[in-house]
Amino acid sequence: EEEEDTQEAGPRPGSPSQLLRLPFPSAQKYEDDPQVRSAIEECGDAWREVQAEADAKRGMQAQLLSELRKIQERSERQYQESSALMQRMMQAKQKLAERLSHASATNNELRGRLHVEQTCISNRRSRISDCMRDLLGSCTEAGAQVAALGREQSCLVEELQAATASQSALQAELQQERVATWQQSTDVVMAFAKGSHE
Repeated sequence: EEEEDTQEAGPRPGSPSQLLRLPFPSAQKYEDDPQVRSAIEECGDAWREVQAEADAKRGMQAQLLSELRKIQERSERQYQESSALMQRMMQAKQKLAERLSHASATNNELRGRLHVEQTCISNRRSRISDCMRDLLGSCTEAGAQVAALGREQSCLVEELQAATASQSALQAELQQERVATWQQSTDVVMAFAKGSHE
């Protein structure tokens, strides 16, 4: 901009004013010619338009460069933000994968333990069922044995009662035999005693 201000301060090379001041002898005699001056003025107007267009182009180029730098800076910031976001997303994804892996391992471990517990419960139920079956069989057998023992006991009681009655009868007969024997002995003694006195 300082260079442009410096150039605007003095006449630019090739400007119509400098053409009028060119140090050649033939130029002086055409300065007062209206056609020549009109042509020079037209050239000056054209030159000023060209310079204005050049200045406008330079301004537009400067503005475009400034916008381009802003776009590049914004794009770089967006790229950095996107990279940071992608990095955070990758870290979050990795943490999520680790958590899912840990949860899966825990789930598999719990499933294994549950399977083991279910197997143990099934085995215990099977053993309990077998024990109950054996116990019921033993109870049935014991009931049959108790019934048989009861019948045997009844028979023994009947036999004991019969034996007791028989023993009582034998004791009564024995007592009668003793009484009879004693009576016979007494009669014999008495008869012998009477015979001795006679």
